[in-house]
Amino acid sequence: MEHKGSSAQKRSFGFPKLADIENIVESALNDAIETFRESLTPTEQALHDLTLMLLYLTRFREVSSSSDRAPKTYDSASLAFLSEEGLIEAGAEGKKTAVFTDKGLEYAKTLLIKYGIKDWD
Repeated sequence: MEHKGSSAQKRSFGFPKLADIENIVESALNDAIETFRESLTPTEQALHDLTLMLLYLTRFREVSSSSDRAPKTYDSASLAFLSEEGLIEAGAEGKKTAVFTDKGLEYAKTLLIKYGIKDWD
């Protein structure tokens, strides 16, 4: 017979699991990004979307790296915006390339589909 306080029963102190916390944080971040995007004018949004698509279409992968990179020769405000959204890592000033995040690659592919542009791959 097992007692209520036996060590065989697992205790739950009501703490959320790490995966639940990560999902809550990601959801809150996505909501904040969406709210910020809604505050952009259509022209600003188009500029950022087109910049991300151009970065994506001009991407390359160096032999010594597993990351997709693109030249940072685009509008600096758009690059900063895309970096803040977690779509690229623009790196330090003076670096010549931006690195795509997984989220950035997926969003760029979604934009290409949205605008009817065929990917190189």
